Amino acid sequence: VVQTWHGSPMKRILLDALRDREDPRWYERLFEALQRRELQGLRWIVALGEPDAAILRGAFENQNVAITGYPKNDLLCESDTHWSVAPRWKQRFDRVILYAPTFREHGMVARPFSERGLTALEAALAQRNWGLLVKRHPYDTSLTIPSGLEHVIDVTDETPDLQELLAETDLLITDYSSVFVDFLLCARPIVFYTYDHDEYVSQSRKMYYDLYDTLPGPFVTTEAELVERILAVDTWAQEPAYLEGLAGMRRHFHRHLDGGACERMHALLLGSQDA
Repeated sequence: VVQTWHGSPMKRILLDALRDREDPRWYERLFEALQRRELQGLRWIVALGEPDAAILRGAFENQNVAITGYPKNDLLCESDTHWSVAPRWKQRFDRVILYAPTFREHGMVARPFSERGLTALEAALAQRNWGLLVKRHPYDTSLTIPSGLEHVIDVTDETPDLQELLAETDLLITDYSSVFVDFLLCARPIVFYTYDHDEYVSQSRKMYYDLYDTLPGPFVTTEAELVERILAVDTWAQEPAYLEGLAGMRRHFHRHLDGGACERMHALLLGSQDA
């Protein structure tokens, strides 16, 4: 059994998260023991680079971590994939923006968009014929987008494979999700919309990273700032400091940038590649 994983862990996961509990009950301890046994039975756990490999070794309590890259990410390294899950978005909009947030374990108290904010965002995007596609996390039951908007569209139910959406995306907007790590292979701009940072950090699982110390941003916390960053993307995303920060993130999280994960996975399964 090979665990192919996704992104790079931002929140504490698996056995790390279970160990963070205070005074666990007997059935929680039993679950931890059963999960430990299952995780230790994995033949390989696939990673992108040494930072997440180190995390996965501890969270899985399994040393069989291979830094091959993720096979599903190979298409993100291709300059022309010749296919798309949603070609109509490229045909309909001059730019495709993707909003892909993580879920809130404590329930979404603060919401990313107000009715007034969505109206302003819709108007700004319409002026440039840009489209913002919303892809909700599978565990998210709180985020809703009105169906009457033409430039802000929820595509969650029609697009199950996030990787194929990322291949279409000109600008990614996310929060505390590790989706940005996969998207780094595209070398396209990213905005971190952290409107509820203090609430999220205090009420969700502990984090492996302090985002503000680890990532170059840009970070926005209000709807007005988000619209401003979206409209000015051609300016700030070309600044040397941002391009250097983006390249630094790619080097930090990814050992391989060549789109050859499928070949390395094949060699690993045949026993002809070392971890």
